[in-house]
Amino acid sequence: MIYELKSSIDVYLQSLDLVLIVGFILLVTSALLLHLLPEYIYLSTFGIFIRISKLTEIDLFQMFLIILFYLITMFIYSLVFVVLTLATKEYRTEQIPKEAFIKNIKHSLPEVYMFFIFWFLLQLSISIYGYVYSFDSWVLSIIIFLISYILILIPYAIVIEEVNFEKAIKKIYLFRKELLIYPLIYGIIATLANLITIFLINIVLPLEVIRWLMLLINVFLFLPFLIILGANLYFNKFTLSIRRI
Repeated sequence: MIYELKSSIDVYLQSLDLVLIVGFILLVTSALLLHLLPEYIYLSTFGIFIRISKLTEIDLFQMFLIILFYLITMFIYSLVFVVLTLATKEYRTEQIPKEAFIKNIKHSLPEVYMFFIFWFLLQLSISIYGYVYSFDSWVLSIIIFLISYILILIPYAIVIEEVNFEKAIKKIYLFRKELLIYPLIYGIIATLANLITIFLINIVLPLEVIRWLMLLINVFLFLPFLIILGANLYFNKFTLSIRRI
């Protein structure tokens, strides 16, 4: 695990220019959405969320804005996901020729983009269902965690192994024993990083400041770093052709 963390830090630092540019774009789009639709979108310490209880009050124009901003943001995130995953692949194997790098982006981006849209709609549907039938929040959290546990490695398989969604599922199924523990490790690291950071800054800062500070930390640090870490964990299914430090 030490190697995966160290190599993730290396790739993150090598990709810092991309992280800063994309982080700024995501920050601006998030701020605009929160400013335009404060009644329906809210900022918490863990991210930006839709108020499920307000969905029936949203008019068509407001819904259009939410969908448009979401599609733009998810496209940017998908592009960054593909590029950072390829950067990790290059770090763990050998240098990828520029033509092959671009070709892989063109091949993987549509598949990854559609996957993340599907994942979001699935979580939204579960949240709405849980709200309508008054599920306890811990029940919804467990359901979403289990779904995330199953799906989280699929986009990495799409990019690293250059396959489509269907073949990515088969790749993960074939290596289910080798990959069984990694979604859990990923989730623990992501949760602990957020909780420890929130705890430390909560000592000296008010809640409203913490929300915006956590948005900055997530956009510029946690999101890109966790993308890279996930790619490194996925690479542990391979036993050959892996460059070590």
